[in-house]
Amino acid sequence: QFVVAPYSLFVAAATLVALAPVLFSGHYIVYAPLRFALARALPAWAQPTVAIDSTFIAAFLLIDQAVCAACLFATPGTRSVPAASARRVAQSVVFGFLNCKTYFLVLLLLLAHAGVRLELAPLLVDGVCGLSRRVCDAVARRTMHWAPLFYHQHRMAHMPHVYEHAHKFHHYLHDTTAFDAHIYGSGAPEEFFVLMLDLLPALLLGIPPASLSPHVLYNSWTNKVGHTRKEDGRGGRNAHADHHTRHNRNFGIYYMATDMLLGTCTDNDAFEMGGHTVTRHPPFDAAGDGDGVSVRLHFEPIEGRGAPAGKFNF
Repeated sequence: QFVVAPYSLFVAAATLVALAPVLFSGHYIVYAPLRFALARALPAWAQPTVAIDSTFIAAFLLIDQAVCAACLFATPGTRSVPAASARRVAQSVVFGFLNCKTYFLVLLLLLAHAGVRLELAPLLVDGVCGLSRRVCDAVARRTMHWAPLFYHQHRMAHMPHVYEHAHKFHHYLHDTTAFDAHIYGSGAPEEFFVLMLDLLPALLLGIPPASLSPHVLYNSWTNKVGHTRKEDGRGGRNAHADHHTRHNRNFGIYYMATDMLLGTCTDNDAFEMGGHTVTRHPPFDAAGDGDGVSVRLHFEPIEGRGAPAGKFNF
């Protein structure tokens, strides 16, 4: 791959840098000590395992496709099915599988060949208590938030020439459905280093892939909702779907503050986000007011949308 599409090496490495601290770190920090503690605290019957075999792989892929179908047909507020023609949905099912689901196919087949078994107790406790998520949030607060990390990685993946070698695969089809949603919002040529991070700890240390952890699975399945166009686009619900029709806009997926600051939002002047109306104030406005240097975002709560009271600037 890197010989045929050399820029994909950069994009794949940047994808790992952007996602590892805020999506994977919690799982790899939490799992080993949690497994150690549970192995000593629980009786053997309370420590079930499941083999990664052909049945597991088939069930996993079928559930994943079922979630995609649910987003298309049953998600409240989505466009009606006729708006996405049967031909377009079929294209998403086929190409989306080749571009997105083959990640899991490769990963799970390799784990099955190695005889890896999933220990369910640590994954269940992690999911119920939200341990990985809490650690990821702490890492994000103390290092760099996911939003600017992903924004810059995503925007670089859209650069001329670079785009052709990797991220273009994710945008091969115009617009988007849940079937086009990858666990990490990427295309097949962007997966190599993330795949290695999933695979090597499982093979060498017995730590299951982060992509099978509750925290990452939750993000994976909610990402399918983000790739589903809604009838009611208020509140930024179609922010990422709009990126799939205007590829040089909305690089931040759902969080548009960075896009507004840097002028790449579909509506840089005002945007609804997180229960707020966000307005952008450039260094100088039409009246000549401003400091001439800073771009300021003003957040004002929308009544009835559940946002915290009070206005603030960013």
